[in-house]
Amino acid sequence: KRRLTLALMPLLLLGIGSPCRAQRVLTIDSAVAFAYLHAPLLRAATLNIEEAQLAHREAELAPYPPLKYNVGGSYAPTGRNFGYDPDVTNEGQLNGQLTVEGTIYNGGAYGLRKRQAGLDVEHAQAGLALTREDLRFDVTQSFLEDIRARMDITIEQESAAELQNYRDLVDRLFHGGTSGYTDLLKTEVQLGEENIALEKA
Repeated sequence: KRRLTLALMPLLLLGIGSPCRAQRVLTIDSAVAFAYLHAPLLRAATLNIEEAQLAHREAELAPYPPLKYNVGGSYAPTGRNFGYDPDVTNEGQLNGQLTVEGTIYNGGAYGLRKRQAGLDVEHAQAGLALTREDLRFDVTQSFLEDIRARMDITIEQESAAELQNYRDLVDRLFHGGTSGYTDLLKTEVQLGEENIALEKA
């Protein structure tokens, strides 16, 4: 997740710093808004809420257990082996049967499913809020680190410029005979170290 946030920051800096957007100023709020719009983790958390809400709606629409129906029939013809009276049974006996099976009491399973679905929705919503806060924290931290790095570069540039001016002064004094070569050498070493630090920054 942190790698994703850090990957978003260069895109922000490049986008805001392009010539066509020179008048736009990058702020923490705009950086966070950009991250909210493009972060896959935030989209996944939103989808988790939608999934939990659908499951909760399904639980509310099924308060009763399903019923099972079974239809059957039978026919027994007349005959001396069956013992039916032909006058009473009209040449045999025809039976029909409809069976309905269902659970009268399910031990409160419906209520439990409904409450669990509601808790899943709350959990998903809390996960989304936590993801947003984590993302805001990561973007803010990266934003401040970028500002600090830019300030360090500016300081190093100013220091290198001052050392360059001082080196030029010492060089003129050396060629004028009022300063020794050792002073010039020390200044050049300091300037070289400062340029190395600037490149690393």
